[in-house]
Amino acid sequence: MPQRQAMRGIRRRGGRLAALLLIAGVVFPAISPAPLHAQATGTRVGRSGSHPSTVLRFDEPSEIAAARAALARGDPDEAIRQARRLLASDRTPSIRYVALNALCAGLTQAKRFEEAGKACDEAIRLRPKFWMAHNTLGNLHLVQHRFEAAIAEYRMALDMLRARSRAARIVRTNLALAEQERARGAGS
Repeated sequence: MPQRQAMRGIRRRGGRLAALLLIAGVVFPAISPAPLHAQATGTRVGRSGSHPSTVLRFDEPSEIAAARAALARGDPDEAIRQARRLLASDRTPSIRYVALNALCAGLTQAKRFEEAGKACDEAIRLRPKFWMAHNTLGNLHLVQHRFEAAIAEYRMALDMLRARSRAARIVRTNLALAEQERARGAGS
């Protein structure tokens, strides 16, 4: 019965790969040296027991969702806590990247600009050709009124995206805002 409930949850989220991995652990227990378990969030499947844990993520980590919610409600300290919690619990480069990006956003909102810059720089060092930390670093520059630096980061982020993607629309909006603020500053 728990497997059937897990399958319903996976189907609702549309995770075919997650379903296949869960089925493999249930149908072929001989190839699974330890039982599979899934967290309630549906974001991780790993092995329990004496074997090292294997973390497979099918959507964003719950800590990132919590950090995003904290930022939306104006609680940068909670966002920073969540990002640091994820950094401490998962050392994989792709997860470190999103955690550092969230940390940069939280530190920026908390006006801890030097620390924010270091977090963004480390994220960019991990994945230099991925747009998200460039956009976040652009946001950091924008709130510091460093418009040229913000524009440069936004343009780098745009170069990494498909022109019609949702992410590109977000970055173009940020770029337009930075250009508008630069023009306003030049006109003052």
